[in-house]
Amino acid sequence: MLRSLVGSEMCIRDRCARMRRSCPLPVIFTVRTQSQGGAFPDNQLEYFQMTELAIRLGFQWVDLESHWEPTKLAEFLVNTGYTKVIGSHHFKNSNGGTAEQLAAQFRHCAHGGLVDMVKVVIMAQTLDDTLKLVSVSRVLELPERQRKTGADGQMGVIALAMGAAGVTSRILNEHFTPVSHPILGVTAAPGQIPLAEIHTARRIINVHQVPTRRFYVFGVPGSEGICAPGCFFSAGFEFCHLLHSAEECNTDSIQELTHVLEDEGFGGAAVGAPLHTQLWDMLESCSEPARAIGALNTLLKRQDGGLHGDNTEWVAILKSVQAGLEQRRLAGLQQLGTRPRALVVGTGSIARAAVYALLKLGFEPGDVTIVAPAAPSQDDTLLGGTVWAETVEQLLEQDLSVVLCCLESGDVSTEQWPVRSRPVVADLSRQPERTCHLIKCAQSSGCILVPRSQVAMAAGWEQFRRWLGYRFESMALAAFPTMEAAGSVSTNRSSPAGFGDFSPIKEDSPRALCI
Repeated sequence: MLRSLVGSEMCIRDRCARMRRSCPLPVIFTVRTQSQGGAFPDNQLEYFQMTELAIRLGFQWVDLESHWEPTKLAEFLVNTGYTKVIGSHHFKNSNGGTAEQLAAQFRHCAHGGLVDMVKVVIMAQTLDDTLKLVSVSRVLELPERQRKTGADGQMGVIALAMGAAGVTSRILNEHFTPVSHPILGVTAAPGQIPLAEIHTARRIINVHQVPTRRFYVFGVPGSEGICAPGCFFSAGFEFCHLLHSAEECNTDSIQELTHVLEDEGFGGAAVGAPLHTQLWDMLESCSEPARAIGALNTLLKRQDGGLHGDNTEWVAILKSVQAGLEQRRLAGLQQLGTRPRALVVGTGSIARAAVYALLKLGFEPGDVTIVAPAAPSQDDTLLGGTVWAETVEQLLEQDLSVVLCCLESGDVSTEQWPVRSRPVVADLSRQPERTCHLIKCAQSSGCILVPRSQVAMAAGWEQFRRWLGYRFESMALAAFPTMEAAGSVSTNRSSPAGFGDFSPIKEDSPRALCI
């Protein structure tokens, strides 16, 4: 924690640069003064020098103490750019007074809507102090946000009570709840508890009032495409501290699924072949990508009880290819000024998802070649503008940036692959044993290789987002062991999948690293 201005600016610049290199989370910049329970001197000039430095360095969030002169606060708030502001006040030795006094303090911290979030912290002596603070925060009428920082008009509220009597407030708080970590050994404030304990308590009292749902993986084992196994989702629910369940439903019969889909507790499903093209008549709504691709891999039960169909395979392919192209660029394999070209081998739904992803990445249809037994119809809105080739051998000398192998039963096969230009290579085949030669060629040629399991896991994450309305930071995905390392491959959905340490977040609930 900052204790003085001397030597602090260079220290902050250095730490800011280090964090941005290693952590993708947004960062809250906080200078906590002595009167507010911190260690920094109560010097208005020095305080605003530090907070203005945070604005110049581009911190995503700044904590602004609201006890300073109104004119200085107003001057600061009109010059914060796209940095979001938390208007805060800490009663370090007080319970904040009456409910009316607490409400007035929340409104003062809102600064007429010029901040993005308000924060009031008290020192609770009794449980009644905590419940009073929480009750006030739940019925507050705050002004809408006036600042254009990319968020909606609703202002977030942080209501925390310090001390042992205030632990309940940390369980009930919805935004930026400070937590302790076992590695640190100490807490930053009285009453802080570990994240795992907060999640456990929230689950026991069902804070978010989430009904228990059952989720499924539909399809026939060995033909489900790039679908994550059921244990992937079960482990995710466990680590999200949710009571949902996930199980396999190994069938290719729609009739056998009727009772499952009509069950009141049904929440959604990951859909594999052959059902991924057979459930259209059971849907109340469907996403545009799923219709364009002609296949869905995700079912979601809407609030009105109807079924919504979606496709997350194209998102997983897009993100995986995008990361591979960036690696290729950094390795100097993409010549400046040249248009990237891609090859898609296959004709099924995964091949269509691959083409859809490439077009969304900015590839021109004429720069995407499809290898298939027959040319796509010119009336096909997705594939009509692409180039057709009957065999891969016709393309061995082409300078390709991406090769996506989406072979299915009956598709073309080959023993030679165009990897001379060291493209990004992804094996998305339903039958990986038919493409082992591609993997060997790609590895021996120094290509950027995208494992099929990586794409399957990315597709699973996207399904999680749609089912639960949660977002998962990129670092959380990176923390997960790969499904291969956990002993799980897409043709064996019963193998265990490993999950790393992550924290789920509701879409409207921000998460950040505080300094």
